[in-house]
Amino acid sequence: MEDARLLELTWLTELEQRPTKDVGPFFRDTPERRLAIHLLAEGFAINANWQVSSMRDPVEVKDGFEAGKWMAIRSVHHDGPISLAITHAGAVRRAELEQQLQTGRIREPMGLIWDGRHFRQDTRIALLHITDEHPLLVAYLDLNDVKSFNEKGHAIGDAAIRRYLELVADIAADSGEAYRLSGGADEVVLLLPQLALEQGLETIRVLLGALGRKEVEGYSLRAAAGVVVASADDTVDKLKARADHEQGRAKNESRKVEGRPSVLAWPTDELEVIPLHVDG
Repeated sequence: MEDARLLELTWLTELEQRPTKDVGPFFRDTPERRLAIHLLAEGFAINANWQVSSMRDPVEVKDGFEAGKWMAIRSVHHDGPISLAITHAGAVRRAELEQQLQTGRIREPMGLIWDGRHFRQDTRIALLHITDEHPLLVAYLDLNDVKSFNEKGHAIGDAAIRRYLELVADIAADSGEAYRLSGGADEVVLLLPQLALEQGLETIRVLLGALGRKEVEGYSLRAAAGVVVASADDTVDKLKARADHEQGRAKNESRKVEGRPSVLAWPTDELEVIPLHVDG
């Protein structure tokens, strides 16, 4: 079940980014209807069409806002549409909600990056903030040839994945957040806010290059990476699927090259093989 705070954060973020938000009409009890009433009752939003500008006395202004609040709530209760605008209290609430939702996250079993269960919620929050000036880049990585490590023993397989996640964590510390997906021990997604495509590609090149310089029990570390830039109409599932598709193209290309090197792919049909430079 989705955390109700995420819907509230979504509405308040939309209200911060534009003057008003039209909601309703509501013909039955829904989470959206309850949220509209909550925002109005708590003073986080007001009826954008309620005018108190002609009122001079502070008490009169306060009473005018209070009357407007209850008239707006009554309108929502009676299924009417309403245009909401955020208040200062609403802006403070928005910041508090974002902090609350990102507090209490846990790390994956090795303690290096975030557990994959947080990817969906964190990505939804990140998508709220994307603009032309504030892009969001997503990278999907999958370690190559994990079977070769595991065949030499569980401890060696774990050592390879730990070295891999350590390098991912180093990149994430400087550029964004990283998540180890539950469905695959070696599948990782990075959220890289504020990075345009070329910056993001260079960041992942650095990561893949660093992997190629590491070796565990005679096997070098290599990965397939797919990189995409989020768009305004992306959902979490759509964005993840696009990144996974590019990672799949990189993985297929890697299988065609001797030594299964790291490969980087992005949505222009481009593929880049990253050379190995093992330093042990």
